[in-house]
Amino acid sequence: MSNPMIERMKKSIGDKITNSPSNVANFLEGTLLMVARGKINVEYEVRDEMLNPANIIHGGIISTMIDDSIGMAVFTLGNEYFFTTINLQVDFFSYAKLGEKLIAKAFVLKEGKQVIHMECHIHNMDDRFVAKGNTTLIKTKNKIK
Repeated sequence: MSNPMIERMKKSIGDKITNSPSNVANFLEGTLLMVARGKINVEYEVRDEMLNPANIIHGGIISTMIDDSIGMAVFTLGNEYFFTTINLQVDFFSYAKLGEKLIAKAFVLKEGKQVIHMECHIHNMDDRFVAKGNTTLIKTKNKIK
């Protein structure tokens, strides 16, 4: 059975995300690399407004990349209702500098009807592990239109 959300997202592979219903996704300007049921890969470029005073990517921006990538991956599941993050644990392993490209790979660990457990790994283009996040999401009462 075909998932219309996945089919629509596949048409955007290689494109910068600038017209998302998520203003955060539009700010991050990721490029969709891969989409499948419960999985998504997005490339982000570290821009000046993402840096902290040490001139490396701000931890909050990495956390936002993780949360937003996971959110996109949840949409590939074809649920009737929105899910929202109830926790987000992020571990930082390395840094990223201005102009560096990062790949976020978000995927489902366990999918239930009310709760979904997910993880996201972020690497740079040299495959240096930058961060990992895991989250639990819960079903809301808000229907997806």
